[in-house]
Amino acid sequence: MNRRATIDSSAPVDAEDLYQLYTSVGWVAYTRDRDALATAIGNSTYVVTARDGNELIGLARGMSDDVSISTSRTFWLGLNGNTVEWGVPCWRTV
Repeated sequence: MNRRATIDSSAPVDAEDLYQLYTSVGWVAYTRDRDALATAIGNSTYVVTARDGNELIGLARGMSDDVSISTSRTFWLGLNGNTVEWGVPCWRTV
């Protein structure tokens, strides 16, 4: 079945969901301190998530001065098979 992800820029991201996503893409250095990871994501100017049901399958985040400069910092898609098609809508939302 080919489902569409839910793209959201308003919901907070659970620390366990972050841990699972970052682990799935091999960035385990960031998962050693789950609180720091959750704080880093929570303090970002923009956070956009992609979910397949309740599973966090993608995340994009950025920083901005809200006037003229914005930079992307992280963009991940979990490796669960059909996530490539969900990356573009997630990224465009940031």
